Amino acid sequence: MSDIASRLSDEQLEKVHIFLDKVRSLLATNDFVIKMNEKNIAFDRAFPIKDSQKKEILQSLTVDDCIAVEFNNNLRYEDSEIYKFLKNVDIYIFMVSWKIWICI
Repeated sequence: MSDIASRLSDEQLEKVHIFLDKVRSLLATNDFVIKMNEKNIAFDRAFPIKDSQKKEILQSLTVDDCIAVEFNNNLRYEDSEIYKFLKNVDIYIFMVSWKIWICI
């Protein structure tokens, strides 16, 4: 277990385990949508990767990658929690730039 994850209480670690089980079951059936909030839009601009690559990253998360479990202060989701993960992953991006010259 990482030093960061060991800072979580036993109760929080159990919540993370349950959360990841739920996430994995949704990923297995492709029954998920990555909501495009400000942070996700910024991520997509910095790292334009396919949804399949995002799915692989989500599938790779472990309890040890969780650094915090916090209450959600968004009133629309008052009874929910936010799970924060820190994971080092390699992201490969291939970008092609095309220039087209048209002469008439």
